[in-house]
Amino acid sequence: MSIEILEREMGRFLASPAPEVLCLKGKWGIGKTFAWQRYIQVAKSNQGIALERYAFVSLFGVNSTEQLRLSIVESTVPRDRIGEDIDLESTFQHPVHSTQRFLRRVLSKVAYVPGAKDAAALVQQLSFLSVRKQLICLDDLERKGDGLKIKEVLGLASFLKEQRSCKIVLILNDGAFEKAEKDDFTQFFEKTVDSHVQFTPTAEECARIALPGATELDARMRDLCVALGISNIRVIRRIERMAHMLQRILAPFHDRVFQGYLRELVLLGWCKYSEDAPTLEFLRKRRSSLLRREEIKSDDEVKWGARLDDYELGHDYSISSTVQEALDQGFFDEGRLTPEALKLHEGYVAGQSDADFHDAWQIYHSGFGDDEKELVDALNASFRRNARYISPLNANGTFALLKNLGHTALSTELIALYITSRDIETFDERRMFSSNDITDPEFNKAVKSKVGNVVDTREPKEVLLQISRQHGWGRRDVELLSKIDADDYYKMFKTIADSGDLSSVIRTALSFGTTGGTSNAEKTIASRATEALLKIASESTLNRLRVAKYGIRLQKED
Repeated sequence: MSIEILEREMGRFLASPAPEVLCLKGKWGIGKTFAWQRYIQVAKSNQGIALERYAFVSLFGVNSTEQLRLSIVESTVPRDRIGEDIDLESTFQHPVHSTQRFLRRVLSKVAYVPGAKDAAALVQQLSFLSVRKQLICLDDLERKGDGLKIKEVLGLASFLKEQRSCKIVLILNDGAFEKAEKDDFTQFFEKTVDSHVQFTPTAEECARIALPGATELDARMRDLCVALGISNIRVIRRIERMAHMLQRILAPFHDRVFQGYLRELVLLGWCKYSEDAPTLEFLRKRRSSLLRREEIKSDDEVKWGARLDDYELGHDYSISSTVQEALDQGFFDEGRLTPEALKLHEGYVAGQSDADFHDAWQIYHSGFGDDEKELVDALNASFRRNARYISPLNANGTFALLKNLGHTALSTELIALYITSRDIETFDERRMFSSNDITDPEFNKAVKSKVGNVVDTREPKEVLLQISRQHGWGRRDVELLSKIDADDYYKMFKTIADSGDLSSVIRTALSFGTTGGTSNAEKTIASRATEALLKIASESTLNRLRVAKYGIRLQKED
């Protein structure tokens, strides 16, 4: 059902005082509750709600009809306070809560007499008498407690409509109930529900509902969400929360810094939060089409490739790892983000380098004209102006394209320029999206030559802890950890006092031996860590027991 039809039906339902039951259905997580709350707020602003009182109740964990009735009473608010925080004054003024207050006074008088428990139940039942001629929304029907049956929920909805002249909205997910209750739901649904609407918004409609504001951030996010085809309001709202954090942190910097991070945030947030999106693993392995030579595309490439190309994946700065980390932990690490943003800011200030480089690449993406010379000249000039600010990923793509077009000598010249222009930190894999950012053999050889003599001064313990938190490692991490012998691992394990850190360090070191496709260096790490643990196990019976919990196979005693 289109959003226009849905909005008209919701408007009609809310504006009519006639008792009826309406059901709003849709896929899990698509944003039905958010949409309903948006509709009722709009109707309130337009004075389009006929009934004077409203209650919103989530059935999550509700285990009985008595509990549900009480929840309806306690959730009831006057029409003009819908969506607002209810303060003490409004609570005492409203008739429903005045009735409750009176009944609770009665309850306080009978609390210490025989049958007080029954009296409490009686007071709850009496308070439910105040529920009539009001709007009630029952959400999360599929998450109700086991003690509450769906036929009881629908029976109560029917009672409120027929006997109390109420209007009821039921919100639930498609395929919400198991076989045990599915039959009851089907049977009572037909008898109870007067109309039902299927919530299936398009990406444009989702963006309009989730981001109705007129701010520049709302407009930017709407465009990005529509470009990716995100049709889940809950996903958009989760990304929006992170976008506001990002905007605050990046406010002092050039606007295009924020634009670049926001583009990555929407893409990676979609992949993380949505079931109907490419996986992060697919994005890590995928690169621009000019670097792929296979004739047969994978299923994921067929499904997502064109959309990702249109989104211009891989032609922005290598900021993905920072955004990924923020999504994993729910907030941005300002200590990590700010220095990265500052470098980008300096690049924009120094001649709008990204815009210049992007414009040069647009010749490649725009049409099928006979403009190879124009493209090569533009890339050459832009690359020389902006080498200091171009990411390794985008540099790699430039070199690959030039070689594919037969300009190998120019590519070699630009590789030398790039290597000279950038510091060693540029090629730290933790700053890149993945080790696949550098795939051109000549470029890769030049990078290895530049960083080959650098001494890694990091503490192995801290590296292992970082890997355990990030659930991933880079080439430099493996090189450092594989150079440590068994005695060094022994000393490390013996000197870590914190039990949490010790467990993380040991399990991370051992995990290098169980990961598919491990290299010799990775196997060496696991082997030496195991040797160290066996040495510790040999020291005492207690240590044997401690080591055994890590899955180390110990030799049987004679």
